[in-house]
Amino acid sequence: MAGSTLQQGLMQLEQEYARKKADLIQSMCSPQNTSWGGVPAPANQSPAPAPAQNVSWITVNGVQGAKEHIVPANGTHWLMDSSDSIFYIKSSDEFGVSKQMKAFRFEEIDLSSLAAPTAPAPEPIDTSMYVQRAEFDKLKEKIEQLTSKKSAKAVKEDAENG
Repeated sequence: MAGSTLQQGLMQLEQEYARKKADLIQSMCSPQNTSWGGVPAPANQSPAPAPAQNVSWITVNGVQGAKEHIVPANGTHWLMDSSDSIFYIKSSDEFGVSKQMKAFRFEEIDLSSLAAPTAPAPEPIDTSMYVQRAEFDKLKEKIEQLTSKKSAKAVKEDAENG
């Protein structure tokens, strides 16, 4: 679950970067209808649309900064720790009171480990509940002796009765 949340976080971070880049380019071109360097932009050229984005990253200083960060009512903020590879998701209720804060750690993942999932290690078997082989063989031998004596006795009785 943490891996998928991390992937979502990275994807949203990339989308945020693309949106901010598009906003910067648009702000440079649109207000004066000029392109880079003050040269007028062609009239038929429209600025690239910004991708849809629902997450804004806010930089905080450590877990204390994340705890102190105020989230508006019914809001959720994504907080990036400036001093560690951690990000936080903090949300509030309808009154603006913090209701939840979760922390996640960014860590590099070896791509080859993602391609081939490993099978979980088998659980050890408690052998204290089983009979040892030597004990089993002794018991088997005793049963065979008892059954062979009973069948010899039964044959003898049949011969006498018969």
